[in-house]
Amino acid sequence: MRKLILAVIFLPSLVHATDASFDEFKKDWQEQQQNHIQQQQQEYDAFRTEYLSDYDKFRGQLLQNWAVPVQSSMDQQIVYSGDLQSRVIVDEEAQTLTIEQLDTNVPFEPEAVITELLDEGNAAPVLQVIIDNEESVKKLQQSTPTISAQPKVAVSEKVLEQQIVVQYEQVFNSLDADETITESEVKAKKEVLEKQQKVRVENLVKQVDKVKTQDVKYKNIKSYTIALPEDYLYRKASPFLDSFSKQASDHQQELALLLAISHAESSFNPQAKSHIPAFGLMQIVPRSAGMDVANKLLKQSAAPTANELYQPETNILYGAGYLSILSDRYLKGIKDPKSQKYCVIAAYNTGAGNVAKAFNGGNSRNVKQALVKINAMSSEQVYQTLLKRLPYSETKKYLKKVRKLEEQYHSKLPTWNGNSKL
Repeated sequence: MRKLILAVIFLPSLVHATDASFDEFKKDWQEQQQNHIQQQQQEYDAFRTEYLSDYDKFRGQLLQNWAVPVQSSMDQQIVYSGDLQSRVIVDEEAQTLTIEQLDTNVPFEPEAVITELLDEGNAAPVLQVIIDNEESVKKLQQSTPTISAQPKVAVSEKVLEQQIVVQYEQVFNSLDADETITESEVKAKKEVLEKQQKVRVENLVKQVDKVKTQDVKYKNIKSYTIALPEDYLYRKASPFLDSFSKQASDHQQELALLLAISHAESSFNPQAKSHIPAFGLMQIVPRSAGMDVANKLLKQSAAPTANELYQPETNILYGAGYLSILSDRYLKGIKDPKSQKYCVIAAYNTGAGNVAKAFNGGNSRNVKQALVKINAMSSEQVYQTLLKRLPYSETKKYLKKVRKLEEQYHSKLPTWNGNSKL
């Protein structure tokens, strides 16, 4: 009887102790999670700082040879030779490839320029498509270059400054798309980034002034432009078609849309990376799209690593998964399929909150409020509203580009390999 009484006396204390232990465990777990997120954020920030520092250093090297040392952007892929005497500019919107070489005693052989870039292992995937196409090679071999003078370096200063502005706009975009951080945190991060942008612009001015002081004598440019081959879209996308088809089916997404986004994001380069940072074919940002898919679809607590996102199958899974989250959760209430598609494309680039802003006016990121206005419009009105009112010009360009690419893939897919299922 005494033992029983003791057990009854101590039982409430035991329950209290268990509750306290669980609360401690929960607190420790939450702290560990928060520390992990902060550590990841520091790694991303360090990656961006190093990436942009290398970008600026490379621009300084280019300025010794090229008065307008443009580098790759959403509009163009630009690859320089190891000696910086040649470059190739791929403009997929115009569907052209331009080979440029500084006017020296070295003969201008466009085919040799492309081959050299491929041998160096730092070339855009489309260059292999060019060199494997007999008709394109023939055009290169029969080319007669044009010769033009380079502009004064001062003329390019505004162009180079705009490149920096666009880079930070892209980072601001990714912050707005990050559902894991508060608006106050976004504001604080943007203030830090704006200071970094100012410093980089000041350093750019110093670089250009140094070139002016040195009075660099810029050589003329020999250039030749050819049209991209008709099969270049298929040649670039074909290595990944099975994976895209599988994920399109698994996530009930349109294959043409997945291909259009991958094309716009990386031009089908599985090793692509950007300063945001984003990685791989569909340029997944680990802390936003990556974390969203990991948590909501894969039931994982950790964001994917860069090495994981360089794997095409994994990257496409995350890209298709994020599109399904946007269409089936964040923007589920949009009734018209075309209207939803336009909003999803924009949200892939800038987040659902910024899409809502385009319809709500002011700074309201309330998606439910925006849905009422979206559903009262035609799909074309929704598209035009996005182009007019999205907060970032980069997203407007992105929406236009993906829409055009998707139309191209819709027309091309049925003819590829005679497989109507694609």
